[in-house]
Amino acid sequence: MTFLGVGALATLLQYVVLVLLVHVGRLNPVAASASGYVAGGLLSYWLNYHYTFRSTSYHARSMAMFGIVACVGLVLNTAIMAGLTSELHLYYLLNQVLATGIVFIWNFTANRTWTFSWKHPTEYREQRTRR
Repeated sequence: MTFLGVGALATLLQYVVLVLLVHVGRLNPVAASASGYVAGGLLSYWLNYHYTFRSTSYHARSMAMFGIVACVGLVLNTAIMAGLTSELHLYYLLNQVLATGIVFIWNFTANRTWTFSWKHPTEYREQRTRR
């Protein structure tokens, strides 16, 4: 599975949670978006760790790093949603599409270059001994 596929599944979960919380739970779209982002983020971590990046780093380390990236993404997502929904009074699903695009770029770049790029120290030793 690629990052794009995992992102699509996580985004689908985020949108399902968003729509359900807005229409069934009568929650504010910004809060519902944040809740959906967290749900999608949990799914995204698990799938990216195991399938996209096939990470060999310790879960504790990767999860902490992923959590930092996800928290920045959550702040970006929420700020964009709040700005577009409250200030510009645009339709919440359109706002979410715009927020998703921006946050996707952040998440991919940060996770690829930082979260899942770390290697266990034994991998460095193995690479040096193979040369």
